[in-house]
Amino acid sequence: MIGESEDPPTFILKNGRLLAYFNHTSVAQVRVVPPTDSISRRPNLFQLQLGDANSEDQKGEWFYAGNMLWYSPDRLPPPLRVGERGSPGQKIISKEGKLQPLPQANDGVWLACETRTMAKGRLGRVLYVDFDGYNTVKRPLPDGCEMFTLHSWGDMEM
Repeated sequence: MIGESEDPPTFILKNGRLLAYFNHTSVAQVRVVPPTDSISRRPNLFQLQLGDANSEDQKGEWFYAGNMLWYSPDRLPPPLRVGERGSPGQKIISKEGKLQPLPQANDGVWLACETRTMAKGRLGRVLYVDFDGYNTVKRPLPDGCEMFTLHSWGDMEM
């Protein structure tokens, strides 16, 4: 998914979907799918792939918490009303100035792992999301993987 382009990719967040913009006639949806390679054969680790931008079968929701991009495998419930509190132990974040309960999310942490599945067998990177959270002391990263976060400082949400 990460190629050899000199320009950084452009992404658009629309109605909880993340779209990769290539040009005026080419837009793809970033999809979270079960993994297809040996690196990611572990529970709750999913691969990011590009797919049909018109597909409505993606169950999860992309969103920004502050300027950090997060993903939840489920649609988010409505924000809490003023004075309302979440359940004990429930994760709550601030999203667009409102308190948002989270059913499950990746805490804005992503994994980039080396792969040789690029064209002509060249070394490339595949992106993953893990819903178990990461404590690198108790649960080390898979071999060849690095953790990172994605941020936006522009106003690109539509």
